[in-house]
Amino acid sequence: MRRKGKVSMEKIEHINIMFKQGRSIRTISRCLKMSRKTVRKYLEKSVENSADIENVLPVPSEQKEASITKLNVDELPFWVQGIDINYVIDELRKGISFKILHQELNPEIGYYGFWRFFRTILASKKPNICLRLVHKPGEKSFVDFCDGIDIINDITGDTIKTHLFVATLPFSQYSFAEFTFDQRLETFIEMHEKTWRFFGGVTEYTVPDNLKSAVTKAHRYDPDCNKAFCDYANHAGFAVLPARPYSPRDKSSVEGSILHIQKSFFQKVRNKKYFSLQELNRDLKLFLIEFNNSVMKDYGVSRNERFSAEAHLLKPLPAEEFQLFQWKRAKVHPDCHIQVEKNFYSVPYMYVGKEVRVRFSKRFLEVFNEAGELISNHKIINGLGKTSTNLEHWPKGKQEYLSFDMNKAKFEAKKIGENTYTLFDFLFSQQHPLRYLRPAQGILRLIYSNKFKKEDMEYATKMAMAHRIYRLSYITDCCFFHAQGGAKPRTPSAPIRDPQTMHLHNESTSSQNI
Repeated sequence: MRRKGKVSMEKIEHINIMFKQGRSIRTISRCLKMSRKTVRKYLEKSVENSADIENVLPVPSEQKEASITKLNVDELPFWVQGIDINYVIDELRKGISFKILHQELNPEIGYYGFWRFFRTILASKKPNICLRLVHKPGEKSFVDFCDGIDIINDITGDTIKTHLFVATLPFSQYSFAEFTFDQRLETFIEMHEKTWRFFGGVTEYTVPDNLKSAVTKAHRYDPDCNKAFCDYANHAGFAVLPARPYSPRDKSSVEGSILHIQKSFFQKVRNKKYFSLQELNRDLKLFLIEFNNSVMKDYGVSRNERFSAEAHLLKPLPAEEFQLFQWKRAKVHPDCHIQVEKNFYSVPYMYVGKEVRVRFSKRFLEVFNEAGELISNHKIINGLGKTSTNLEHWPKGKQEYLSFDMNKAKFEAKKIGENTYTLFDFLFSQQHPLRYLRPAQGILRLIYSNKFKKEDMEYATKMAMAHRIYRLSYITDCCFFHAQGGAKPRTPSAPIRDPQTMHLHNESTSSQNI
């Protein structure tokens, strides 16, 4: 038991000094080995009016929601009187940390006293009970996006919004981060590629938020993952475990990393202007080195040191580069074609009117039925409004009809001459032969109607092959040119005026002057 006796003046003075430094009654009691009741009693004696003690001493737990900003300046501790309390509260509500404000306003006083004083102003809610998750080394990586720091267009002066991608290993808290312009699927996969290179390996699972690049349909128990992102996950060798909607604690590690970056990096550079994404990421990279090497209070070691214990457990990086395929649903038109990126690709006729799944990249396109069977594939067409047709996708009667038309056109072209047959054979061997069936029939009609001779057509088709111009209008002009003996066509009915009816302004003006 503590020995009862009179407290010396030195201890009383020490009590007052520690309290003015912002120390709590609990801390003073523990340091001076006195009861909290005794410390409070002597603090009350140091105040002239004992009724004002509640305005000076820390607020009891049952009165924490009371506002201290209503107090007079004379009733506050001396170190608070030179600080704009309302300014501090506004900054805290903006997200500025206590540590930053303490360093900017009054770093000479104790940080704990500063934090405790202003913390009582903010309304406190009843804490939620939660379980502490235990993560295995190298098992998961948590990823998420948040709003980034705006950059300025150097030419127009407009602000450009950025996004911050963060990936964290929950066991070691080792983190990677980078600013991007968007959250599109291509960017999301690129950020994962950079994450694996930064970590030096791949984790077994990735826990993303419910953004569209990762989850097409969010659900608490059975979400639908983005098909293209799942393809990338299979390529890299990890599984996707989307977090539950509106459950940030499912990925609390990356949420904590984002919060730390926002409260540290964002606030340190809040007065700096950036004019390029590269400059912004350069500063963030330097911050990450400091962030991952700083000692964590909970563990007493840095993130980098804890990461060394799980780095060897990560899977190796994929050997081949991932080729991104996009997925979409399309309906088969009555002409046995589907539309993808404003171009048309043929599908077997039995799927007309049905929906199919399409997977396409920059080079190839594949069509699958509902059972997942491959029913058609094409090379990607460059341009707009073009068609890729496989004749076998049409009914047999239609195939025979089209084949008959093209073979008949080539047979008739051979009667005209070698140049015409060469042109027809070249056109019908192209990727889209049906595009040239109508122009070929128009060329034959020029001969059947006796508008031009075979010699004229032979010259015209030779010029078409030489200049690689296969339009019917150009071939017609070449035929007309050859039929006229090489002379340019002229209009026979050009107007001819009588010289007696022509008057020049200069002559009339001069005659008037005379």
